[in-house]
Amino acid sequence: MSTAQLTRTTSARWLRGFLHLYDESTLAELVAYVSSTSAPDVRVEESDLRPVATPAPHLGDWVAPLVYLNRGLKVEVVHEETNARICVTARERLPVVTGRVRLTVTVDPLTGQLQRFHMASVHDGHRFVTVPVRPAARTSVWAAARNYLDTVGNLDVFSGCVLVQGPAEPLLDMCLGEAHQATGAMITSRTRFNLASITKAFTAVAALRLAQEGRFDVHDEVNAFLPQPVNAWRGVTPHQLLTHTAGFDPAVLTGDLHWLWKDRCRDMAAWWHLVRFREPDAARRGGWHYSNVGYVILGLAIQHAAEEDYYTYVKRVVFDAAGMDGADFDELDFEHPERAMGYEVHASKPDLPARPRRSHVREVEIRGGPHGYAYSTAADLVRFIRALRGGQLLDEERTRLMLESVVPTNRPDSQAGYGLFHVHADERALLHVSGAGAGISAWLDHDLERDTTTVVLSNYAPPAAHRVGRELRSLLARA
Repeated sequence: MSTAQLTRTTSARWLRGFLHLYDESTLAELVAYVSSTSAPDVRVEESDLRPVATPAPHLGDWVAPLVYLNRGLKVEVVHEETNARICVTARERLPVVTGRVRLTVTVDPLTGQLQRFHMASVHDGHRFVTVPVRPAARTSVWAAARNYLDTVGNLDVFSGCVLVQGPAEPLLDMCLGEAHQATGAMITSRTRFNLASITKAFTAVAALRLAQEGRFDVHDEVNAFLPQPVNAWRGVTPHQLLTHTAGFDPAVLTGDLHWLWKDRCRDMAAWWHLVRFREPDAARRGGWHYSNVGYVILGLAIQHAAEEDYYTYVKRVVFDAAGMDGADFDELDFEHPERAMGYEVHASKPDLPARPRRSHVREVEIRGGPHGYAYSTAADLVRFIRALRGGQLLDEERTRLMLESVVPTNRPDSQAGYGLFHVHADERALLHVSGAGAGISAWLDHDLERDTTTVVLSNYAPPAAHRVGRELRSLLARA
């Protein structure tokens, strides 16, 4: 059925508004809709998440993952519909996946405000192909992976590089799409992509390197490492910043602040002005709440403790030490021939993205920071993981801290570490980190037992890399 047909009841009209924005609009517009139409005590639940009250949905804590992992639902069946409640089954709108979810929405029938939003998987929608599980059938796995990538490339829902690196050799290495659509420059293995939040792993290594040098302690108060102590940050430690447990907000630049500052963020002095008046939320303190603000504060502490520019220090102790030749914190008004331009979907049809796509140049910061938006190639990220596990970046004690320090998140299968997440999927232990932004999606998995690294970098907005990353994770479980 068409989303436009959801008009008869108050609950259906709320769901129609949500799905319309979910399919066609930006994350910011979707978050604004949910924020403006939710009751103060709204509950947001997902079958894979621990049900938690979400008193501040405007933070986007739950909307963002929905957008990054799905991006488009089409209602198939309405199971129940009253003014107060509607329950539907919907499927992902793109033909490359067959995932279905059960959505249950409860609203106040008088005010129309959202009271409860529940999403549950009907079945696993991340299996594009059926692959034999016999060890001898590994060739079929890689054939299936290439077929899948060709499909998403032909549908123009993915543009980027995919690299699966085994212990001795690449198992899959494919590049699809254009690095710059105006010039027709194609993506190659040397193309450099914006990494968004994967950058946090580099910041974490830099912090531990300083600890190794005796100039930093992750359990001391962060004020001890800042040029100017902030009273509101008393008791906050680098460990809390590294694990997202200090209670700071998710976003650094929001609303008008984004447009006022995005072209000024070239150095840590600018980032200092953006975070020095931010205060942690006492109610969230100690629990896991993803925070870019916390990582910017951590970067400021690193710069002061190192007595060296943050960007210079990270380049020296991370990028250069790992042999990451294509990695850097680019300033976007300086051209680089191998840097991919990011693109946002500019859809004119409800079923498939349609060109022309809009470049992300107006949306992103002029330069990244400790929280995100460094650039690298796919091979650079493989080198990073190898250097980290091989002891080239940190000594044995600090490497163990980087790879083993964890705190619970809101997902039972995922724990937050220092710049990385520890994920259990298909009976495998993975190191994982991903990134997302306007015209940016990036995915990194590392199988600890098999010593296999999967990198998916895209110059398309979410869920481009996330969709492919999930599919490859599923396929690799059968390899």
